[in-house]
Amino acid sequence: MTKIMEQPPPKHALAIREMLAKLGFNTTLLGSQKYVFNRHHSLSDKQTWDIRHAFIQNAHPKFMKEFFYH
Repeated sequence: MTKIMEQPPPKHALAIREMLAKLGFNTTLLGSQKYVFNRHHSLSDKQTWDIRHAFIQNAHPKFMKEFFYH
């Protein structure tokens, strides 16, 4: 067995994960669309703005590719 490479997660992603954890998201379930959709609908307008602001401040090329496909 050969160790190829180990890379820590990007700081941008960690900052966004921390913001979502503060808002009550279970970070292990963030890969589930149904969980995120249901949790998002239970947030207030201010909490939704906080999430948007976190993504704006922590812009990462991978996020941009996911959000703006074309």
